[in-house]
Amino acid sequence: AVAVWKDLPHSTGPESGVRSKRRPVEAQWIAEESRRILESNPKLSVGVISFYAAQVDELFLCMERVGLAEQREDGERYIAEPYRERSDTKGRRSERLRFGTVDAFQGKEFDVVLLSMTRSNDIVPDNEQGVRRKWGHLTLENRLCVAMSRQQRLLVVVGDADMFKDDVLANEPGVSALRKFHMFCGGAHGVRI
Repeated sequence: AVAVWKDLPHSTGPESGVRSKRRPVEAQWIAEESRRILESNPKLSVGVISFYAAQVDELFLCMERVGLAEQREDGERYIAEPYRERSDTKGRRSERLRFGTVDAFQGKEFDVVLLSMTRSNDIVPDNEQGVRRKWGHLTLENRLCVAMSRQQRLLVVVGDADMFKDDVLANEPGVSALRKFHMFCGGAHGVRI
């Protein structure tokens, strides 16, 4: 498989936050899966992308809990030593693990990318403002394009699949692309878990 959708339904925990959103259940799963991937194959690199700074903060806390990240006394956050870099067959060094907002991934590539959707709510999108309140940054095609094109081997989208099953999505190109990705994951080259 080259594409995976990890479904974490609204019942496992909704999004929270006003301006920037977070969803702890996604952050925890992503931290544990990142560690599993990095431990199972030291040659792989992992990128973890979110559209929200609050979710990046949540990811840091979860990455810290599983030993992938650390915080210095001065408050600076960084990747734990064993997960910072890797060497290729020619001895070139590159990042082994990175997590951050989509803006931090422009021009970067990783073997595996885990993309945190973060959005999980019961807002009814009955007008343009409702659409923005329901899906937020997920309606921005350019950001979605960057987020979904950083992987070399595998893209894992983590989120509430029910957020992408509405008929109203036909008019929202970015969100519609996520719906199509979810459908792709149900086919021969994808997996839904």
